[in-house]
Amino acid sequence: MTKKIIALSCGGTIDKYHFVNDIDKQIGAPQIVPILKEGNVTLEIDVIEVIRKDSINTR
Repeated sequence: MTKKIIALSCGGTIDKYHFVNDIDKQIGAPQIVPILKEGNVTLEIDVIEVIRKDSINTR
């Protein structure tokens, strides 16, 4: 049986793009795969994007 990582993505700080003026921020694609690959993780990674929401916008 092959081991794999299943990541549930909800947006937030790690997926947020900050623009030059630092006022405009957008939640982008999940960044977990490139982060894990940079850390030399060799397991298969499945990402399920649940929502693109930052906690600052949950009020």
